[in-house]
Amino acid sequence: MAITITQSIAQMAQSGVGQIIMTQSKLFLFLKNTDAAELDSIGNYIVLSDEAKRTIMGFPSPEHLPPGKRFSSFLLYAQRADWPMVGVGRNYASRTILAAAATSGELHSRINRLLKELAARYRELGFADRFLLAAELLDEDNRLFQLLDRIEQTVGSRITPLIDEAKIAYRELVGQQIN
Repeated sequence: MAITITQSIAQMAQSGVGQIIMTQSKLFLFLKNTDAAELDSIGNYIVLSDEAKRTIMGFPSPEHLPPGKRFSSFLLYAQRADWPMVGVGRNYASRTILAAAATSGELHSRINRLLKELAARYRELGFADRFLLAAELLDEDNRLFQLLDRIEQTVGSRITPLIDEAKIAYRELVGQQIN
C-alpha cells in the first residue's frame, strides 16, 4: 500500500505519474477545493458526480467556524467493483493535537524542554511517544495542573521548568506514563 498526498491534480498530471497513481488508487479523501477546473480534471481518472464536486467546493473553512466547534470536512471516495462508495465526514482535532500543532515560539520552547526532560527520564520511548506525552502534559485538565498553571502565571516563565517537572512527576505518581 502506498499513500500519495497532493494539492494539485494538474501538477501530478504534468509529471506523468498522475495516470498511474490515480488509476491504481482505490481510496480518495478530498478536502475543500474551490477550483472547479481542478475538480473537473479529476474526472479524467474517476467518476466524481456534480453533486460531489459541489459538496467539496462548499465545505466550510475551519477558520470561519466558531472556536471550539471547528472541523475539517472531507469527501471519501472508495472505488468498488460495481459502484463507488461516497460519503462526507468531519475531522475534529483533539486538544492534544491542537497543542502539538501550535506554532508560537513560547510553546515551541516549552515542548522542546519537555521533550528533553522526557528523553532523560524515558530513554526507551521513541520520539513520537515522547512528543504525544509532552502535548498531553501541556493539555492536561485537572485541578492540580490548573493550580500549577496559575502559579506559573503569577511567578512568570522562570518557574516553567519546575512546573513541567512537577507535571511529569505527577503523571508518574498516578501511573499515567507511557511505557
